[in-house]
Formats: sequence, structure tokens, C-alpha cells
Amino acid sequence: MSNPTTGAVSMDFNALFDENGKVSMERVEAFLNKATQIASEQAKVYPNHLVKVVHGGKVTWMTQKQASEFLESSQTPELQRDVQRALKGELKIIRQELEILLAIANYTLQQFKQKELIAKNEIERLEPSLIRRQKEINEGLAQSTECEAIMTEKRRKSPLLDQYELTMGEFMNARENGNSIRASELAKFLASNKKQYLRIARAIEPDVQTIYYHRLNLQKTKKRIISSQNDLCSTRKDALQFELEQLRDNIHSVRQSMESAEEEGLDAAAVQIDKLRLYDVDKAEEEILEKSGELDALAKETSILDRQEKEVDVVIQHISENILKAPEIKVNLEEMQNVPRKPGVKMQQSHQPDAVKKRGSGMHFKR
Repeated sequence: MSNPTTGAVSMDFNALFDENGKVSMERVEAFLNKATQIASEQAKVYPNHLVKVVHGGKVTWMTQKQASEFLESSQTPELQRDVQRALKGELKIIRQELEILLAIANYTLQQFKQKELIAKNEIERLEPSLIRRQKEINEGLAQSTECEAIMTEKRRKSPLLDQYELTMGEFMNARENGNSIRASELAKFLASNKKQYLRIARAIEPDVQTIYYHRLNLQKTKKRIISSQNDLCSTRKDALQFELEQLRDNIHSVRQSMESAEEEGLDAAAVQIDKLRLYDVDKAEEEILEKSGELDALAKETSILDRQEKEVDVVIQHISENILKAPEIKVNLEEMQNVPRKPGVKMQQSHQPDAVKKRGSGMHFKR
């Protein structure tokens, strides 16, 4: 569970799913509580001073310093990689990420609700949106699964599709590695089968576009879940700021009364000292420190969530504007042979799922 590279505590997505591949709130709650306790003890900070981040297929608990380093580190989004993962990544991985993000958002909401950390009207505002997200996930996955099963069957009946695309990948690698003889042999196969490949590819293009449409909707759902988590954190931040103002005002008022009493005389001072004993200033100051730390952690978390939301939005815009509205697939072998390539760059197979590492969100806990 410990991350030896950063010193943070991480939990792989797979740990939150049972043997049937299902995720339940009971399992999520048990694992998150345990991991939060371990991370808190390891970092020697309050649990609600930790920053939780969903990233790279893991849920990671970070200290505020680690969260700052995470934000400052080179995290330049790789648009093409992220688009490939969204459109062609394994559907199981996409499902896992969405369900974990939603489970954490639900867990956060329940923690805030049970401990009355945010107002009741805010709970009533946020709860229905998470219910809608669950419905969107279920519908989106069902539609994607059905469309992709149809596509798999069509590709099975047209083996040239896989053969041609695999040969294209081998051709690109041979050319980039300087193996001109092998590249020439493969180019002949590609040239002789080009027309037939394009005919089949054009026939299934509507199915490809339909799959991309449903995959796009899953990305939109991901953005909405991250936004809901961000909304939860921001709502708690607002409540914390109000609580801190009240605590500071109370301490200021008590101390001001003490000073006034001392000026008026010993009798008045004795009365105010009794009042001071009833209001534990030291305890209030400790509470201020704890709440201030939680507020700082929430500020880091919302910054991370803001960035993750923007990254997903860029993917959504690219798919909407450049993929779903793109012209039909075109293959020009002569042009491909004449365009220089950088050494070591290998062609991605268009029908093969990429290994997926995902980003997500985080939350906090009241001690």
C-alpha cells in the first residue's frame, strides 16, 4: 500500500473491487478508512490534513507538501495519448475509474452528511447529481458494450481488417528501423489489399463513430463526477471558513473582555476569569489549527481537481471537434513512405486497447 517513490500511501483500483468485479460502498468505506488511518499515522498528521488524489489507476493519499509537488511537477497532458485511452482503452478500465470516482464522491458526501460538516440544503442539492451520475455510468457502459460486441463480430467476419492493420504496424516499424527489404515486402501486401481494406473500413465506419460517441459520453460523465467531487470540497471549504471566523471572533471577544475587566478592577476581572474558564481558549486554538490544516488541504485538492477537470474537457473537445466530425479514413502508402519518421516511434494499432492509467479526484475526512 505504501508508495516507495513518493512516500505517499496508494491503493490500486483492483483492491476496491470484489472477486466478481463489483464495487460496493461497504468495501470502499472499509478500505478508505483503513488507508486513511495508515497514511495519517505514517505522515503524523490529522486525517483531514491529507490530500487524496485519484491518478494513474490508484487512489493516493498525499501530505500537503507532496500535493504541492504533484501540482508543480511536469504534468503536461498528452492529448493524443489521453484521446486514445478514452476511445480505444479497455472498457473494463474505464468502468473501474468511473465507479471508483463515483464511490469516493458518494463516500465524501456520506461523511459530510453523517458528521454534519456541510449544510443540509447542500446535501439535498448534491445528492441527486450523484444518483444521476450512476445512471449515466450504467447506461453508457451498456451502450458501449453492445456496440463494441457488434464491432468485434464484424471484424471477426472480415479478418483482413486485423491483418492489414497489423501489417501496417510492422511496415512502419521496419521502415523506421531501416529494414528496407522487409518494408518493401510488406508494402506490396498493403498496396495489393488497399482497396479491399478501405471498402471494409468504410462499411464499418458508422459503427466506429457510434462507439466513439458512447465513449465520448463516458468522458463527459467522468468530468461531471470530478466536478461533483470538486463541488463537495468547495462546499466544505466555505463551511470551514465560516467556522474559523466564528472561533477567531469568540477568542477575540473573550480576550477583549479580559482586558476590559482588568482595567475596571479586581472584582470585574474575577468575573471575567470565570467566564474564560468556561470557554477553553487553548482548545479553541487547537481546533483552529486543525480546521486551518483541513482548509489548506482542501485548497490543494480543489486545485488538483480543477486541473483534472480541464484535462478531461480538452479530451472531450478534441473528440467532439476532430474525431466525430473527421472525414473517412484514408491510407496513402506513397505519402507514408516519403514522410520521414523519428527513430523509435511505433505505430499504435487502431483496434488494440491501450494500457490505461487514469486520473481522478480526492477527498478529505473529519477526524
